[in-house]
Amino acid sequence: MPKPPNVVGSPTKSLFIDALTSDINLSDAISDLVDNSVDAARRCRPDGKYDGLEVKITFDNNHFQIQDNCGGIDLHTAAKVLFSLGRPPGYKSTPGQIGRFGIGMKRDLFMMGNGITVESATRDSKFTIEIDLVKWAALPDKWDFQFSNYENNIRVSANNIKTRITVKNLRKTVAHEFSMPLFTETLIGTLQKRQKQALQHKLSIIVGTTRLTSQPYKLKYLPEHIEPAFFERKFNGSTDLLTVKIVAGIEESKPTEAGWYVSCNGRFVLVADQSPNTVWGEEGK
Repeated sequence: MPKPPNVVGSPTKSLFIDALTSDINLSDAISDLVDNSVDAARRCRPDGKYDGLEVKITFDNNHFQIQDNCGGIDLHTAAKVLFSLGRPPGYKSTPGQIGRFGIGMKRDLFMMGNGITVESATRDSKFTIEIDLVKWAALPDKWDFQFSNYENNIRVSANNIKTRITVKNLRKTVAHEFSMPLFTETLIGTLQKRQKQALQHKLSIIVGTTRLTSQPYKLKYLPEHIEPAFFERKFNGSTDLLTVKIVAGIEESKPTEAGWYVSCNGRFVLVADQSPNTVWGEEGK
């Protein structure tokens, strides 16, 4: 009796791409990419002094590009981590790193467009990866990508140490959003709030021609009348130490900015939240 055929259970790449990119909006995708640059700055300057480090974002209805000079990506990370889904065994993250699961960058780029180029240079290496997502999706058994350029044990001048990611052949919805002036304004406001700590540490973030500014929160303090409440507690987990800090107080009246702000590893993951998620109550009340 002939052996029966296998029952196919593998996903199609189109399903993989759609499932990976279905739950993220464009502003959040760009915020994720900026998080990667902040993580790179943290690796490059563990003392938290980011003077001279810069993240530049440009876009229009034909392309998106983000570039930073935060140390570059080494060849091992490029080959084993950059486009893998999840972290490989033995991967060691930077203390305080924002990205944890190795999904964000792939999801962010795949949802933007079909032509992706990643270029990076460190002090002694550089590489280029070019991806045509349509052609890649048409090869069901080929999941890896190839280097277009790969150079090791070279000398790279300090002003050429950088990472640049470019996306072309944008999806129609993304190209439309990029062409709207309101999107740029909203993105600037979002990044200024979420990257407040990085900006305070002198990381320069530029969107188009606009350099983001640090705007620290100021709570009112009037002796015997009003003063902020503060709570801090440390928790020892199995591998890491978790520190929780809660500050509550009153600022100048700004209804659209009222709510809870939740920061994790230097990045605000919730901004002016007035939902039941933070026990504020009914939305806006």
